[in-house]
Amino acid sequence: MYKPLLAISMFAIAVLGLSSVASAQTTHVASPATLQNAIQTNAATIAADRAAVTRVLTTSEARIVAGRLGLDLTRAEAAVATLEGTDLAKAAASARAIETPLSGGANTIVIGTTTLLLLIIILILVLN
Repeated sequence: MYKPLLAISMFAIAVLGLSSVASAQTTHVASPATLQNAIQTNAATIAADRAAVTRVLTTSEARIVAGRLGLDLTRAEAAVATLEGTDLAKAAASARAIETPLSGGANTIVIGTTTLLLLIIILILVLN
């Protein structure tokens, strides 16, 4: 009498266990399309941040400041490709601040020596 009851109980447990495993495999917190979109957005942000830093480092003002300080901008430009995370975000924020046009519709952007120097120093420190 106990054997049939035990067999039925074991079967019920197995069926319930397998159904929960099967349902867990098909339920996602985020859809694959959402995940793909997040990955693409992150990659685009990283590329835009690197481009902003590179644009500033290739300006004539950056070359003048680096020359006065004896810094190698070639190494700094190469380091941009290795930046990531908060280091990249900080360097990009500084670069964008440098690129921000002056108010009043001015055509000339004046790069502050201090800001430019900070950006170059951050890149040199990251290299080492």
